[in-house]
Amino acid sequence: MSSTPGIALVALPVALPSPLQYAVPEEWSGRLQPGHRVRVPLRGGEVFGIVTALGRPAGAPPRALRPILAVDPPVVLLESSLLELLAWVARYYAAPLGLVMESAIPHAVARPPRVAGAAEEGEAPPPPAAPVEDPAPPREPTAPQAAALARVRSALEQEQGGIFLLQGVTGSGKTEVYLQAAAAALARGRGALLLVPEIAVGVQLLERVRERFGPRAVEYHSRQRPSERRESWWRAWRGEASIVVGARSAVFVPVRSLGLVVVDEEHEPAYKQGETPRYHGRDTALVRARLAGAVTLLGSATPSLESRTHAERGKYERLVLPERIGGRPAPRVTLADLRAAAPEGTEVEGVPVVGGVRDPGEPLSPYLLERLRAARAAENQAILLLNRRGFSTSVQCRACGHVFECPRCSVVLTHHRAEQAL
Repeated sequence: MSSTPGIALVALPVALPSPLQYAVPEEWSGRLQPGHRVRVPLRGGEVFGIVTALGRPAGAPPRALRPILAVDPPVVLLESSLLELLAWVARYYAAPLGLVMESAIPHAVARPPRVAGAAEEGEAPPPPAAPVEDPAPPREPTAPQAAALARVRSALEQEQGGIFLLQGVTGSGKTEVYLQAAAAALARGRGALLLVPEIAVGVQLLERVRERFGPRAVEYHSRQRPSERRESWWRAWRGEASIVVGARSAVFVPVRSLGLVVVDEEHEPAYKQGETPRYHGRDTALVRARLAGAVTLLGSATPSLESRTHAERGKYERLVLPERIGGRPAPRVTLADLRAAAPEGTEVEGVPVVGGVRDPGEPLSPYLLERLRAARAAENQAILLLNRRGFSTSVQCRACGHVFECPRCSVVLTHHRAEQAL
C-alpha cells in the first residue's frame, strides 16, 4: 500500500470484521496519521474511530468514498507500538478491532482537558521527561531483594527487554523490588506501568508509589470518575506522569518511553476481561512490553502454572525471595481432618493437622468450634471465609439425612438465604 494519503482505514466501535475506508479531507492530506481519532459518517449518523492505516488501495477512487468529517482531537493519540498491540489483541482474541480500540480509549477519555505542548493541529506529543532521581529514599534491600534488583537493573541498562518471574512468599518485599525497579527505569528516562489484578487489593501498592514518586505517578481504573480517568490518561500521554498504577485496562495507557512493566499477583484470574472485547491483562502486558522493548516483572507468591513452566524452560528468568522481611513468622496454618482423629504431631508439608469428626448436623469441626469459643471468650474477632456460592452448598434433613438434589441432573442444590430458594 502506498504511503501517500488519500484513503484512511478507520476502526469503528462496532462489531465489524475490519476497518472501513474513508476519504481523507484535503485540509488533512499529508498530515493525517495512524493513531488519529476521527469523526466519520456511519448509517445515517456519526461515530468516532481510530485511523489504522493510510494509502491508495486499488478499487474505488477516494472521491467515491464518504469523507472524514473531523479529526478530534488534532493530535496522534496512539503511537505505533500501541496500534500494533491493539491489532494483536484483536487477532489473538478474535475481537473486532474497533471495540478493542474503544476499550483502550473510552469516549470519556479521548477528549483532552487541555493538550499542553500540542496546540498546533497534528503536532506530535512532547518528548519524554528527562531522567529524574528518586525523590524519596528507598528502603535498604535485603540480600535476596538486592540480587533480584541487580538482574532487573542490568536488563534495563541493556535495553533489550526480558521477562522476570519474581517469586516471593507473602511479606518478602516484592513491592519494594517493584518500586526500586521503577526508580531505575525513571533514572534512565523511561516510564513504568504497574498492574494489579483489582484496585481494591492494590491500595497498599498505590499508596507506596505515591509516597515514593509523588505527582509523577497516576492511577487508572474503572472506580475513578470519568474526569479523573481522563486526567490520568492525558498526563501519561503528555509525559507528565512517568508511572501508571492500575488494573488490567491500564495496560493500554500511553506511558511515554515505556521501560518497565510490572504485573503484581500475575496468577490472579481477575486479569481476565470477561466482557467483549475479552483479553488477558497479564498476557497483553507481556506483548506490550515486548513491542516497547521494556522489561517485564511478574510477581507472585504462587505463580501460575504457565509462568512457572516458562521459568523452568528458560523463557523467563526466575528470581526468588525466600523469606519474610525481618524474619517475621508466617501466619500459623492448621489443617482440620474431618474424616478421623489425627495422631498428635501429624503434619503435611510442615503444616500441622488436627483431627475430629463433626457431630451430625454440625457444619464446623470440633477444633474450629473450640478456636471460635476461645476467641469469643477473649473478646477477639474471627472471620470465617467460605469460597462458595450461596448461603449453604446443600440442605440436609436432620431427621433422615436426605440431601435435596436437582430432579434432572442429581446435582446437590445450593441454598440461597436471601431469596429463600434452592
